[in-house]
Order: sequence, then C-alpha cells, then structure tokens
Amino acid sequence: MNILIASHSACHQRQLFFYQELAKHFYNTIVIGPKQWGRLGLLNSTQEGFITRGLPVANENRLATFQFLGLESTLQLQLIPKIDLFLIQEEWWSRATTSLLATANRIGAKKVLFTWENIRIPNEKEIETINQADAIICGNNDAEQIIKDSGYRGFIYQIPQVGIDTDLFFPQSTEKSYDLVFCGRPVSEKGIDIIQRATKNHNWKLLIIANQPYRDLPAQLSQAKIFVTLPQDTSYWKEQSGGYSSLEALSCGIPVITTDCGAIPQYIPRRIATILKQDKDLEQYFITAVKKLLIAGKLDAIGARGRDYVIEHYSNQVIAKQTAEALEEL
Repeated sequence: MNILIASHSACHQRQLFFYQELAKHFYNTIVIGPKQWGRLGLLNSTQEGFITRGLPVANENRLATFQFLGLESTLQLQLIPKIDLFLIQEEWWSRATTSLLATANRIGAKKVLFTWENIRIPNEKEIETINQADAIICGNNDAEQIIKDSGYRGFIYQIPQVGIDTDLFFPQSTEKSYDLVFCGRPVSEKGIDIIQRATKNHNWKLLIIANQPYRDLPAQLSQAKIFVTLPQDTSYWKEQSGGYSSLEALSCGIPVITTDCGAIPQYIPRRIATILKQDKDLEQYFITAVKKLLIAGKLDAIGARGRDYVIEHYSNQVIAKQTAEALEEL
C-alpha cells in the first residue's frame, strides 16, 4: 500500500523519526508538510520507499485556516506513486483537512483523520467533514468520545499520533548540574510560575529548555535529576497526551513529576511517574514531591522503570505497528 501523510508538524524531527519507522510497514510513504512553519520547514528528500515534500502554505502558523499549496501538482510528479490512503494529521476543524479530503476524494484514496481535540465540540459543517473519513484515529479518551458523540459510525482507533525515539532518548552518563529540568512552552498553563517560585524558595537549580535543536534534547535533559512540568486544565486547553517531553524524559531514565491534567493519567500511570492532583495546594504537593525524590536517593531505579515503560508502550516501533495495523484494516 502507498500512503500519504499530511501534517503541519511534519517539519519537526520528532514526527519525521516516527514517519520513517511507519514507512517500514508500507511500499511507499510520502510525507507532505510545510516548506516553512515558523523556524522550521520540511525539506524535499527521496529515499527508497520514503519521500518528503515541503509545500508552501497559505496562512502560515494558523492551524484553523492554513492550507497546503501545490499538492495536486506534487501528486502528478513522476516519482510519486498512486496514493492508496491519505493519513491526515490535522484537526477536523482545520481548513487544511477539508482541502486534503477533497484531494483524496478526487484520486479515489482512502481517508484517515487523526485528532487530538479533547475540548471543542464539532458544529454541523464540521460533522460533515468528520463523516467523510473512512477511519479516525483519536489521541485520547476525550477525543474519542467527541467523535462518537458527533454520530460518526466509521472505524475509530485510539493511538498516539507519534511515538518516542528510544534510541535517541536514552540514559546518559552526564553530571547532574541541575536538580530540576523543564522542557517546553514556559507558560502559566504548564505551571512554570509555580515551578520557578518553588525553585527560588528552596534554592533548587532549575534548567529551562525551550526552542532547542531536537537532537540536543537528550543531553540537555540528562543534566538534571528530575523532569518537572505542572500542566493545568483550562477552558481552552488541557493536555492531549502524556506530554511528549515527559515521555522523552522517562525514556532518558529521568524521574518525572507532572499533574493529572487532561490525558496524562491515561498515558502515564502513577507507578511510573509522580502525578499530582490539580487544586489550590498544587505548589505544596510539588514541593513535597521534589523533596521526597531528592532525599530518597533512588532516582536511577525510578528512572529505569520509566524507560522500560516507554519502550514497551510508546516507542516508535510500538506506535508504528499499531498505526500500520489500523491503516491496513481498511
């Protein structure tokens, strides 16, 4: 089977590592992504069975209204085989999804949507978009419930969008110069204000990682004893996965402290990470959890358990196999 994957995230290295693993299950895999998306961009490349094409986009960085330009002409290139299936990794409320579905319909390809959406309820027009899909892959329980409540009657699967490259993210013998490390958007809904305040009050050393080259992350994460993030549910956002930075830290053998925000408990059980309850005492819970881990002196054993869990449940090999089996069922 020849598949085409379309995603604005295709220019991110995390995605590409996963797509390369998924490609092992198909004759040909073509990945379409933005030629430019903020600081990133997908480069054109051609390997046996794996082709990437960076396309210009209209409305760059606007998830709801952006569209890929030039897809039709790209599909007519001699090096592009006839596509049997479109895997559209854009939300059902995105204009890009509507356009990609129309292209798939024109060439007679099967259509699979991926959705993380765990808050917004589709309107009548968006339900029409959802119903065009032959199958929908949901990234969490709430996303699956939203699709079911919309009346969709096609195939529904629950699989993460991508996995973790456990060969890249592995335990490293690095001096622990920091007590804590935070990786991601340093915004209030991720709890950075609480983390910084507690760190200052207890003289802990905190490393904040943001906008760094992806391949550099394992070495940077490994400079700290504990990975911390305190995401909190809001009316407009809640965690849609286990938090990929948290899973990558676990893969590096680093103990994780996080919260029960959104889909986190679904992805990471309490026996694997410290999962804190979101309430008015969150800061005190956090302080207690950090002290407990630092004093216990069992960070290596805790970290090893976390890495084993990620390898078994969320490695690229595991998620690619699950995704391929779902696509092949069509």
